[in-house]
Amino acid sequence: MIKRFREEGLESYRSIVRFFERNEGELGELEFEDYFSVFLEYVDALYEIGAHYKFLRFADQVIELSIERNIVYFEGKDIFEYFVYRKGLALLNLGLLNKSEGIALELLKMDPDNRDYKRLLYKIYYRRRTVDRINMRMYGVVFLLFSAFAVFLELVFFPVIGFHVSGFDLLRLGLFSIGLALIAVTELISSYYSRTAMLSQVKGIKQKR
Repeated sequence: MIKRFREEGLESYRSIVRFFERNEGELGELEFEDYFSVFLEYVDALYEIGAHYKFLRFADQVIELSIERNIVYFEGKDIFEYFVYRKGLALLNLGLLNKSEGIALELLKMDPDNRDYKRLLYKIYYRRRTVDRINMRMYGVVFLLFSAFAVFLELVFFPVIGFHVSGFDLLRLGLFSIGLALIAVTELISSYYSRTAMLSQVKGIKQKR
């Protein structure tokens, strides 16, 4: 059964999920270590295929089993931290930012210098600014559209009617520049805010240790 699973698993993450779910009864009869190894790959595969709700349910089971059986490292992997971290990512992908933030902060309490955990918290804060970012980018897009319309007037409409406006090219360039600047500044501000908030949290955690 283990050999069949390994062969099936070499194909794709979806094939791991299909094999486990088709043969869950037989797999449950394996020795615990063999079953746990297969179960970990199955739960990991759920995350990889984007089945985040199902992943969250089974990740909790993995975490509970690792605590009950006092399993810290399994096949060279820190099971508890690995799946808690992936829970945080799954919650982020589902837009459950408060829950994801709670997990990120708990992970940082365990390891405040971990780059993955800091990156997770950064992404959460960056995602929280989505509405403001979209609004500001829309203003930028409006200026770009005005710039495109100015190009149409300058190259198509004005020559037809024999109309000329001095400095119109500067107006067009100005609209285009403002549009690009708004989009760029919006991203920079969001990134700066998110990084600053993340670093502030990490600093506070380190001071409390």
